[in-house]
Amino acid sequence: MSLGNNALVSLDEVKQFYFPNMDKSKSQDDDLLEELINRITSQFEKYCGITTFHDDDYTEYTDSVGACIFTKNQPINSITSIALDTDWTWGTDSTCTTTDYRIINDSYVLFKYQIGNYDSNVKIIYNGGYETIPADLKHSCIKEVAREYKHRQDFDILSKSLEDGSNTVISPGLMFSTIQILDKYKRIRAF
Repeated sequence: MSLGNNALVSLDEVKQFYFPNMDKSKSQDDDLLEELINRITSQFEKYCGITTFHDDDYTEYTDSVGACIFTKNQPINSITSIALDTDWTWGTDSTCTTTDYRIINDSYVLFKYQIGNYDSNVKIIYNGGYETIPADLKHSCIKEVAREYKHRQDFDILSKSLEDGSNTVISPGLMFSTIQILDKYKRIRAF
């Protein structure tokens, strides 16, 4: 197993933070940890409604909503071009000038005039995502990987009795603290 290009953290980061006594050289659990990193990364991306958290160049065909365009991948770092065309021919006469719009809070594009509400009438070429993954996002990924690793034998167990007779609940899905972090990175959508 190897880490995907979209992995939020490295194997060494997981080992260093949660398994400081684990041999940093190749261990028998490296494949499992890498699989968990890939799986948790995909789960985070799906929850946030994005392709990847890493910066990349995208060409999207999206809807216009009033005077706004909402891209799938955020933050929006730069825009190469935007074309508006209800016929979907995308000729040079449909390309907008950079004075027609601006990026708002790295999250969406605002036009200085109404562009209407149309389906897939916008072709936007842009760079989106993070050049450096934010620390809170990385930390949440590491915690989720460590939690999955620790509880990998606990199939469908919702609680465990401890030595003192108390119970601990193992909640399925992402931890509440992780969801709070991910909510900050959720894609802005028009409704």
